[in-house]
Amino acid sequence: MPSSKIGQIMKSFIYQPLIVDKQIIGVISIQSINEHAYNTRYQKMIRTLASYSAIALDNANAYIQIEEKNLMLNKAINSLEKVAITDQLTGAYNRYYLEKFLNKDLAKLKREYLKLDDKETLNYGLIMVDADHFKQVNDVYGHGAGDKVLIQLVSILIQTCREYDWVIRWGGEEFIIV
Repeated sequence: MPSSKIGQIMKSFIYQPLIVDKQIIGVISIQSINEHAYNTRYQKMIRTLASYSAIALDNANAYIQIEEKNLMLNKAINSLEKVAITDQLTGAYNRYYLEKFLNKDLAKLKREYLKLDDKETLNYGLIMVDADHFKQVNDVYGHGAGDKVLIQLVSILIQTCREYDWVIRWGGEEFIIV
């Protein structure tokens, strides 16, 4: 086949649609400066190439859509997990979080403790915080004011604790710090 030069007139053309589910998703265009360049054998090869190309493009598009849906699903799962382990009013962890993760974290701490030198000790503690006379706040000032007190209390506890400490709403106005 002689080399082509810019501006030469194409004398043979083949246009083969890329079809998926009876829909055209693209076109393969093949051109030659030679007349009658594409015999029946070439035409069949191009049809086969177009079929495989359409399938590959459709699969790639499906993969992208699945990845996008998985990303959205993972975001929704993370959001639901956060809701499941967080007290909705105060933003502190809830009792479910404590029950779900305490045993796992204690086991992890024990494994880490076994790696410590004899001079180091395992530090672990629980603090119970109970807001005394909280019922009176609700009775005198209303539940909205009581909610604000709880929110402020948790804010102070979180600011006071270390980053890796847990502030957990045990129930009502009772909190545990791990």
